[in-house]
This record gives sequence, C-alpha cells and structure tokens, in this order.
Amino acid sequence: MSPALSQSTNVPAAQNAELPVEATADDLQVNMDDNSAIFSGNAKVVQGILDLRADQITVFFEDTNRNIKTVKAVGQVKFTNGSETAEAEDALFD
Repeated sequence: MSPALSQSTNVPAAQNAELPVEATADDLQVNMDDNSAIFSGNAKVVQGILDLRADQITVFFEDTNRNIKTVKAVGQVKFTNGSETAEAEDALFD
C-alpha cells in the first residue's frame, strides 16, 4: 500500500458545502436498501474546488434528508482542494 500524502487547506468548508455536487463514472449502481450509490470506473466527484477521483467511489446518504453522510474512495485515490493534492489507495470522508 502506498503512503497517503496530505496537506492542510485554508479554504473554509462552508464555501464548498453550499455548492452542488457533480458525480460521474463509467458505471453507477444505486442501492436503496443502504442508501448508497457506487460510482466505478473513472469515478469523479466534484464540489466547487474539491475534486475527488478514484477507481471506485461509494456515497452513503442520510436516511431522512438524502444529504451525503459518508464518502468512501478505493483505488488510486486523488483528492484535490484547489492547488493542494492528497493521494492514497483508500480514503474515507465523514
């Protein structure tokens, strides 16, 4: 497993939180039983200047309001926040 690379960010989270989320991939599976969506193959999730790319990205939604609860990225993960980048084989965003 490769080491994770990380840097701090100076962009307020609220600045991106209000922006729409756009997700794309070669394949999408939606699971209503556990309120999740699995994006596979060239998976990409973007919100404002936040850019997450991986072989597979799973988005878990809250039960009540369908807001994003957790994002799990697996395989060649690259997270960019403006000019700052972190890379890993796996990542979990709560």
